[in-house]
Amino acid sequence: MDLMPLTDGADLVRTRSPIAYTEAEQQFSLFMQRKLHRLLRGAENNLILMRRYCQDRPEVAFFLPSRIEKQQIRCQVAEGIVQGVLRFLDPFAPGGPIAQQVRSDRLIEIQTFPTQYPHIVVERTDVFQRQSGQCLYIEWQAVRVQNQRKSTLVNRALDIANLGLELVRFIRP
Repeated sequence: MDLMPLTDGADLVRTRSPIAYTEAEQQFSLFMQRKLHRLLRGAENNLILMRRYCQDRPEVAFFLPSRIEKQQIRCQVAEGIVQGVLRFLDPFAPGGPIAQQVRSDRLIEIQTFPTQYPHIVVERTDVFQRQSGQCLYIEWQAVRVQNQRKSTLVNRALDIANLGLELVRFIRP
């Protein structure tokens, strides 16, 4: 049973079945989610998602860390993960890619949703029984993706530097 009526934000609250990711696809989904969070926090200024080659035969390239077995990633799954990031970055998007990981006998899926506040997102976590695919629970969490304290400290340091310059100007005629 849904908690809220299904409207434009239906993906945030609807019940869903787990996605059939391979282990490498799980790693790729987590990699993309972490890269997206780094971009949102300002730890990285850009995030190359994929490249589509248009010459002789159409090909798509994904930028993966070397630890992920590229042969175990299906192109359509990787493209779906990347398209989830693109949809997330659209301000009218329903939600980002679904990142998946395995913890003992549970399969955990996390999806990030934008909010009206630029540095706050909502993360939906679906926890499934690994063998049966039965949903154990769904959790929603608001997450700040920018370190407010760090920004405040930088601004204070800049204010002190500006005061120092003003003081030097005042003392030196």
